[in-house]
Amino acid sequence: MGATGNLAQKYLWQSLRNIEAGGASIVVWPAATRANSQKLVDTILKDNVTYPNGKSDEERFLRVVAPYHRLAESQDYDALNKDIDARNQGKKEVGRLVYLSVPPKFFGAIAKEINQLLRPRNSNAWLKVIVEKPFGVDLESAEQLSKDLFASLKNEEVLCVDHYMGKDGVRGIREFRKGNPDYMTRTLIKQIEKVEIQMVETEDCKGRTSFYDEVGVIRDTMQNHLMMMLSLFTMSNDPKEDEFQRRAAVVQELEPMQSVEFIQALGQYEDYNLHIAQDYEEYYHKKMDKAPSSTTPTYARVGLRFRSSSDFRRIHFIMTSGKALPKRRAFLRAVLFGGKEALTFNVQGELENLSGGPSIKEASIHATEGLAPFIACPPGWTKVGPRQCDAPKKSPNAYQVMLSDALHGRFDSFVTIPEVIEAWRVWTPLLRLPPSSVKLLKYRPGGQGLDDPLNGGTLGREEL
Repeated sequence: MGATGNLAQKYLWQSLRNIEAGGASIVVWPAATRANSQKLVDTILKDNVTYPNGKSDEERFLRVVAPYHRLAESQDYDALNKDIDARNQGKKEVGRLVYLSVPPKFFGAIAKEINQLLRPRNSNAWLKVIVEKPFGVDLESAEQLSKDLFASLKNEEVLCVDHYMGKDGVRGIREFRKGNPDYMTRTLIKQIEKVEIQMVETEDCKGRTSFYDEVGVIRDTMQNHLMMMLSLFTMSNDPKEDEFQRRAAVVQELEPMQSVEFIQALGQYEDYNLHIAQDYEEYYHKKMDKAPSSTTPTYARVGLRFRSSSDFRRIHFIMTSGKALPKRRAFLRAVLFGGKEALTFNVQGELENLSGGPSIKEASIHATEGLAPFIACPPGWTKVGPRQCDAPKKSPNAYQVMLSDALHGRFDSFVTIPEVIEAWRVWTPLLRLPPSSVKLLKYRPGGQGLDDPLNGGTLGREEL
């Protein structure tokens, strides 16, 4: 198996080391456009890979890392392909993974070279090309990137990395649905009043405002991470369809957010523009010509609606995400009418229990007593009473989980480009609403100034 991509991907190297230690037959070919980069490869291998068993562990792993390949011209791709074929003599190739960590403007040219010169010779071997998110900034840009890739590659050959899909708490949603196939009945769905999906952080944007100011909270987390949680929770259990199809079907059932009524609140923490000025001065070693006046939101609460034909059409789906808030946490919680019965998938941080009792731990699944007499836990999770499951205490980093899955030929946790396109169809209209159409709330670090009691705010509003 060959992998090309950004040589600084620490978790890719660590995942490879772990897989090699497990006895899998995998070879990695580091590659980039620049020439004479073997010294860089050697440095990265030394600094980014840990070897628990010392020198013998290191020597064993380095035997499966081929020398650096330059990939700039067609002949370079051809040379790499010949090298791979030579190593595969007498072996059956299962698949070939190409990891692209490159600017999107190069997708089309690289995809063409991969298609013509890097395909496995074994017709039964798979080819997967993994690209990093964000994939575009709106519907049109995402569609153009997909055209660039699909001019040379098949739909199923291109996948996106969304590292949130590697987190135990998110994977637990999928495994819960598998282990409890009869749980999401129409009877239960009719009892759900709302589904809250949140990802909030204590960190602000200082040090990365040049990126964040072009993206904002909706593009940064809601259009991707939170949408995947929603899809995993509401997708069907139809065994005749693969997970990609079932997740995409969920997004197709969502209404595009074409009016301001979908926005429940937008906010920006009060030092955001100060951080823009400080980051500019640190990078350019001079002050900005005039004080910044950005209206990029760092907090958003948005309501989504399913189409009238969906079983979920009467449920309020509320997504919340933000920076500089009092707690770092992420969760999906389905709340029944009455407000005290809920099914909660907690991804990170502790969460208040609606029915009283102890708080819900990080990376756990919790159902209140009135919601379920018992639940089946995902494989490897610990059952804590009849209605709570806790994830394993020691789990690899989310990126390591994702890359390990890819190198083992497991791709359910990746995101297909059609899914990404559908998500942009839902969110792009909202991103294009005039800034003046929604009041931007000013809040202090910790959430004061927001009408969001769960995230440090009160019911009073303070405008910028």
